[in-house]
Amino acid sequence: MTPVLQLSSYPELIALHKALLEAKFNSMPNDLLIAGSPYVAQIANQVIETVIQLETAKGDANAEGKWKEWRRINPSRREWQVAIDRVKETKDTWMRWSNEEKASYVRVVLSPFTIEEHLLKTFISQVEESLAE
Repeated sequence: MTPVLQLSSYPELIALHKALLEAKFNSMPNDLLIAGSPYVAQIANQVIETVIQLETAKGDANAEGKWKEWRRINPSRREWQVAIDRVKETKDTWMRWSNEEKASYVRVVLSPFTIEEHLLKTFISQVEESLAE
Protein backbone atom coordinates (compact mmCIF):
# COMPACT_ATOMS: atom_id res chain seq x y z
CA MET A 1 0.00 0.00 0.00
CA THR A 2 1.33 3.40 -0.96
CA PRO A 3 1.17 6.01 1.82
CA VAL A 4 -1.54 8.58 1.15
CA LEU A 5 -0.90 11.18 3.85
CA GLN A 6 1.62 13.77 2.82
CA LEU A 7 2.44 16.82 4.86
CA SER A 8 3.92 19.49 2.68
CA SER A 9 5.20 21.91 5.28
CA TYR A 10 6.68 22.21 8.74
CA PRO A 11 3.62 24.17 9.99
CA GLU A 12 1.36 21.29 8.92
CA LEU A 13 3.50 18.86 10.89
CA ILE A 14 3.37 21.07 13.99
CA ALA A 15 -0.42 21.39 13.57
CA LEU A 16 -0.72 17.59 13.49
CA HIS A 17 1.51 17.34 16.57
CA LYS A 18 -0.71 19.80 18.47
CA ALA A 19 -3.88 18.03 17.36
CA LEU A 20 -2.54 14.68 18.56
CA LEU A 21 -1.59 16.17 21.93
CA GLU A 22 -5.04 17.71 22.27
CA ALA A 23 -6.70 14.38 21.41
CA LYS A 24 -4.51 12.32 23.74
CA PHE A 25 -4.33 14.70 26.71
CA ASN A 26 -7.71 16.38 26.75
CA SER A 27 -9.08 16.37 30.29
CA MET A 28 -12.61 15.85 28.92
CA PRO A 29 -12.18 13.61 25.87
CA ASN A 30 -14.99 12.57 23.57
CA ASP A 31 -13.22 9.33 22.62
CA LEU A 32 -11.59 7.55 25.56
CA LEU A 33 -9.83 5.06 23.29
CA ILE A 34 -7.52 7.61 21.63
CA ALA A 35 -5.15 7.94 24.59
CA GLY A 36 -4.52 4.20 24.75
CA SER A 37 -4.33 3.52 21.03
CA PRO A 38 -0.99 2.06 19.95
CA TYR A 39 -1.66 3.45 16.46
CA VAL A 40 -2.08 7.00 17.74
CA ALA A 41 1.00 6.52 19.93
CA GLN A 42 3.05 5.42 16.93
CA ILE A 43 1.88 8.38 14.85
CA ALA A 44 2.59 10.82 17.69
CA ASN A 45 6.12 9.46 18.06
CA GLN A 46 6.73 9.55 14.29
CA VAL A 47 5.57 13.16 14.12
CA ILE A 48 8.09 14.19 16.79
CA GLU A 49 10.89 12.27 15.06
CA THR A 50 10.03 13.97 11.77
CA VAL A 51 9.97 17.40 13.43
CA ILE A 52 13.44 16.72 14.84
CA GLN A 53 14.71 15.69 11.40
CA LEU A 54 13.27 18.81 9.76
CA GLU A 55 14.61 21.17 12.41
CA THR A 56 18.03 19.53 12.22
CA ALA A 57 17.99 19.80 8.42
CA LYS A 58 17.20 23.51 8.78
CA GLY A 59 20.41 23.87 10.78
CA ASP A 60 19.16 23.63 14.36
CA ALA A 61 21.93 21.57 15.94
CA ASN A 62 20.06 21.60 19.27
CA ALA A 63 16.75 20.27 17.92
CA GLU A 64 17.23 16.71 19.11
CA GLY A 65 18.26 17.78 22.61
CA LYS A 66 15.41 20.29 22.94
CA TRP A 67 12.79 17.78 21.89
CA LYS A 68 14.32 15.03 24.01
CA GLU A 69 14.02 17.30 27.04
CA TRP A 70 10.47 18.33 26.11
CA ARG A 71 9.44 14.68 25.79
CA ARG A 72 10.63 13.76 29.31
CA ILE A 73 7.44 13.52 31.34
CA ASN A 74 7.36 14.07 35.08
CA PRO A 75 4.64 14.44 37.73
CA SER A 76 4.64 18.23 37.48
CA ARG A 77 3.33 18.15 33.91
CA ARG A 78 -0.40 18.54 33.28
CA GLU A 79 -0.27 15.57 30.91
CA TRP A 80 0.86 13.30 33.78
CA GLN A 81 -2.43 13.69 35.65
CA VAL A 82 -4.52 13.47 32.49
CA ALA A 83 -2.74 10.21 31.62
CA ILE A 84 -3.40 8.85 35.11
CA ASP A 85 -7.09 9.65 34.66
CA ARG A 86 -7.14 7.85 31.29
CA VAL A 87 -5.44 4.77 32.74
CA LYS A 88 -7.85 4.69 35.68
CA GLU A 89 -10.72 4.37 33.20
CA THR A 90 -9.36 0.92 32.28
CA LYS A 91 -9.67 -0.30 35.89
CA ASP A 92 -11.13 -3.75 35.17
CA THR A 93 -8.50 -4.56 32.55
CA TRP A 94 -5.69 -2.84 34.47
CA MET A 95 -6.26 -5.01 37.53
CA ARG A 96 -5.79 -8.19 35.44
CA TRP A 97 -2.60 -7.04 33.70
CA SER A 98 0.91 -8.06 34.67
CA ASN A 99 3.43 -5.37 35.62
CA GLU A 100 4.94 -5.61 32.12
CA GLU A 101 1.54 -5.10 30.46
CA LYS A 102 0.85 -2.12 32.71
CA ALA A 103 4.22 -0.56 31.88
CA SER A 104 3.66 -1.08 28.16
CA TYR A 105 0.20 0.48 28.31
CA VAL A 106 1.48 3.47 30.30
CA ARG A 107 4.12 4.12 27.63
CA VAL A 108 1.41 4.08 24.94
CA VAL A 109 -0.83 6.45 26.89
CA LEU A 110 2.06 8.83 27.60
CA SER A 111 3.39 8.94 24.04
CA PRO A 112 4.90 11.03 22.55
CA PHE A 113 6.40 11.63 25.96
CA THR A 114 9.08 9.38 27.38
CA ILE A 115 9.30 8.23 30.96
CA GLU A 116 12.29 7.21 33.04
CA GLU A 117 12.07 3.83 34.74
CA HIS A 118 11.79 5.20 38.30
CA LEU A 119 9.01 7.58 37.21
CA LEU A 120 7.22 4.73 35.44
CA LYS A 121 7.07 2.93 38.79
CA THR A 122 5.80 6.12 40.42
CA PHE A 123 3.13 6.52 37.75
CA ILE A 124 1.92 2.93 38.16
CA SER A 125 1.89 3.31 41.95
CA GLN A 126 -0.17 6.49 41.69
CA VAL A 127 -2.69 4.76 39.44
CA GLU A 128 -2.98 1.79 41.77
CA GLU A 129 -3.27 3.94 44.88
CA SER A 130 -6.01 5.96 43.22
CA LEU A 131 -7.88 2.83 42.13
CA ALA A 132 -7.70 1.44 45.68
CA GLU A 133 -9.47 4.47 47.16
